[in-house]
Amino acid sequence: MTHLRNGAKKTLDTKAELIVNQKYFTTGEYRRAGNDGINARPAEFKVSALVGHGTNFESALKGILNANLQLVPQIRQFELQGSNPTTGEASGKSGATELNRSYVSTSGDPISDFSVNKQYATRSSDSNAHLNEVNTRFATMPVVIWGDGVGAGQMTGRVGSEVPFQRVNMRVLAFKDTSSRDEARRVLQQIGEHYGVPEIAKLRLATFDDLDGTPSKQSVWDKAVEVGSREADFQR
Repeated sequence: MTHLRNGAKKTLDTKAELIVNQKYFTTGEYRRAGNDGINARPAEFKVSALVGHGTNFESALKGILNANLQLVPQIRQFELQGSNPTTGEASGKSGATELNRSYVSTSGDPISDFSVNKQYATRSSDSNAHLNEVNTRFATMPVVIWGDGVGAGQMTGRVGSEVPFQRVNMRVLAFKDTSSRDEARRVLQQIGEHYGVPEIAKLRLATFDDLDGTPSKQSVWDKAVEVGSREADFQR
């Protein structure tokens, strides 16, 4: 049983439990194994340096649960989770590209490329629609992840200002609508308290509407609300 901040007792969400059960390592075990360098998630970062990546919520959850709140490339994900990615190019008919085996693709200038991030998030989610009902719930929830990249590769120029990184430290998760955002918040609160990972409460959540227009990076950051915030903060 998991104690939530409101005092209620709840078990982990059924789908979250399935993801937990197929893991190789929890984030806590990952840290105790002495992972450092690019596998270490720094507490300090610059909002101006954040980059965007479109995927689905299941892939984000796996990174949160198994990889120290980082997006990792296909090879690293298989090492940690024993499963192939359920995201973007890696889950499409053509399979993962050589780039995606070793790097996470991002938009180097997310403010100008949020439309591209949304397209990839939608494609990633739509590609999982064939899964059975139990498996589709989070795998079909599009999410744009905003984070600081570590270990930059060579810019490919295939999609706008695409920049590959060996790791992306998740800082903001933007969902299609408030309903999806609030469902994700409940699951993240449960997982953070269940496994004692306080950084999850510091992740910020937003919606696709918050990404519309031409906002500054700082304004998007300011709109996003921390997972551990009060209920009232999400009603603004």
